[in-house]
Amino acid sequence: MPGFSTLVRAARHARHRINSRYFKSLSEHLLPEEAREFDVLLIVSSDDSGWNRLKRDPKKPTNNEVRGYLEHVQWLKSWAQRLPSIDYIPVAKYHQNVLEARALDASDLKDLQPHKRYALMIILVHSQLRSCRRYRKVTQLRYVPGPFIYSFYCLFLFFSDIFTLYFISSSEEVI
Repeated sequence: MPGFSTLVRAARHARHRINSRYFKSLSEHLLPEEAREFDVLLIVSSDDSGWNRLKRDPKKPTNNEVRGYLEHVQWLKSWAQRLPSIDYIPVAKYHQNVLEARALDASDLKDLQPHKRYALMIILVHSQLRSCRRYRKVTQLRYVPGPFIYSFYCLFLFFSDIFTLYFISSSEEVI
């Protein structure tokens, strides 16, 4: 039987090859224009970067914030429609990559190899859109009587998500 360090090296090599295949399969389907747009997201200005905009989470639900967040969801949808599907990536690998992408800032992401960089960006776009669970209900309203009711509806959806998350997390503590 081989030594422990030999097994560890073999496991690392296998994991690296599998991850590389996933990264390559995602980034190969990316069009050159989309890759350039991703590169633009990594340009850091004095204020912020597009990468931080991509990682944006909802803030306190004011009228302006809800409106801004809905625009953010629309922006994410426009990205996700053009990007390759990630349905074939195993759930554990998906979550690992989402956490890695969220932990990296724009300068760290620039240092990665292009296949990995673009794959992590693709996965994060899909993840951010999935975290907007109710985006379909908000963006596909057929009839909106006025901006007040629309804002109220958006706030209702936002608070129902918060309540659901609180209820789930408090029920897990009881178990």
